[in-house]
Amino acid sequence: MYNKILLLFVAIIVLSGCRHKKQQEATDTLVSGVITIVADENLQNILEAELDAFSVRFPEAFIFPQYLDERQAIDYLVKDSVKLAIVGRNLDGYERSLLPKTRVVNCYPFGYEGIAFIINRQNKDSIMSMSQIRDLLLGRISTWRQINPQSSSDTVKIFFASTQNGIMRYVADSITRGTENVSRNLYSLKEGENIFDKVASNPNNIGIIGINQMGNVNSRQYTQNDGKVRILRVSKEVGAKLEDTYLPYAGDVYNGDYPFWRPLYVLISETRDGLPRGFCFFLTQQVGQKVVQKAGLMPITDVHKIATRWTD
Repeated sequence: MYNKILLLFVAIIVLSGCRHKKQQEATDTLVSGVITIVADENLQNILEAELDAFSVRFPEAFIFPQYLDERQAIDYLVKDSVKLAIVGRNLDGYERSLLPKTRVVNCYPFGYEGIAFIINRQNKDSIMSMSQIRDLLLGRISTWRQINPQSSSDTVKIFFASTQNGIMRYVADSITRGTENVSRNLYSLKEGENIFDKVASNPNNIGIIGINQMGNVNSRQYTQNDGKVRILRVSKEVGAKLEDTYLPYAGDVYNGDYPFWRPLYVLISETRDGLPRGFCFFLTQQVGQKVVQKAGLMPITDVHKIATRWTD
């Protein structure tokens, strides 16, 4: 335990120092060494599960993640403060223009995540259509009664973690088609607030999360979160009925029934066979893909058919 704490301290120093001076020649290998990586804070659960599986398989590898909002994580990668970032998008044209001509950032998908809308357990409106969700986010619908005539006239309040994270970028890009004219009832959490507690505190609240944030179905975290909130079932049809509504888990995403999902990517600027490349390969191959599947996310391919180069 002491050694791990010491290594974490060293990794933090390296991450902060590499912004100001060139790093010494790397000595890590595909399966050993010490590195720091960055990730979208919404992806902490899936990344921690992947890191646990990787460290069991390769005990001489020490990978220390720093969780940031998506924009910060990509900024660290672009500025060469780290060699690997776990996020929900590729670099855009402007970000690529900031890279030196000799530097290449490659992008590899490793999974697909359902975007979940969570509601208070006291709320009886547990199904919605795609169009109703979009209208809520755009402010065209503002009360529960507009969704269900039998419901209250209370205002629907929608919460998300941060304006800079990957979830809100997905909402802006894929649901509202921009950030203008969004609902006045859309709120970002204050520092220290938990989205599950926020939704559990008021029957009128809705939260937007990536499904990995619920935790693994068999975990204590999932049990705690599931006790606080329910996951909204969503239909592609205008008049949502229970039989044509679906949940943001891998099966419904794979079948094309659940409409809200995003790809997850490894962005890597490492060209040598170092630990960043080793972890990237792990994420996209058999063991890493099984971790993705176990977390309720959709793997990039059939985990039973993926060839693997790792040996026991």
